[in-house]
Amino acid sequence: MKIKKELLILLFLIMIGVGTVHAQASTSVPLYRMYNSNSGEHFYTENLYEATSLHSVGWNYEGIESYEPVTGGAPVYRLYNPNAGVHFYTTNAYEKQSLVNRGWRYELIAFVSGGNIPIYRAYNAHNSQHNYTTSAGEQNNLTRLGWSNEGIAFYANAYGNPNDNTISRQPVWHSNFLYQNDPRWANVSVGDSTLGQRAAHVNCHDFKWIWC
Repeated sequence: MKIKKELLILLFLIMIGVGTVHAQASTSVPLYRMYNSNSGEHFYTENLYEATSLHSVGWNYEGIESYEPVTGGAPVYRLYNPNAGVHFYTTNAYEKQSLVNRGWRYELIAFVSGGNIPIYRAYNAHNSQHNYTTSAGEQNNLTRLGWSNEGIAFYANAYGNPNDNTISRQPVWHSNFLYQNDPRWANVSVGDSTLGQRAAHVNCHDFKWIWC
């Protein structure tokens, strides 16, 4: 009888443990990062179907940027400029409304900002692109290349995984040279045959938004 009681207690504790692990796992969701080699835009979404759809039409999958809270944080608004063809993300409702008043299209709440991991924002005035990253190294590289450092835009619960293979991977040449400078892409080198002819004969003047 005593053994049976101990087994029941053990089973109960295991069930509590599994429930706790499941609850912890469900408190954060991956933020997928995509890259358009034609426009130079990085795109961020928690919607796997949206990320997969973009990949199917030519966007490159760059892994999981971060893990964002499901609830409890500040909403991150996503806007789209149909003239420039770029997206913008902000938690600032005033900033959001100001852009809408100027013709930007409000799309949705992209994700929720929360946690202790900073997500930095940089701006390139030459092509109107914003970049968002948890990598201080990437932020510093962009700033060194002439991007404006706009500080911390959001927060995340945890760092992501650039090597995630949820969506198939395809090497692509980055016009901002991040593959050269960021250790997260250390396995891709300048002139790598997988990157195409432009990579083998790259010149900084090929890209008008690069400061040489």
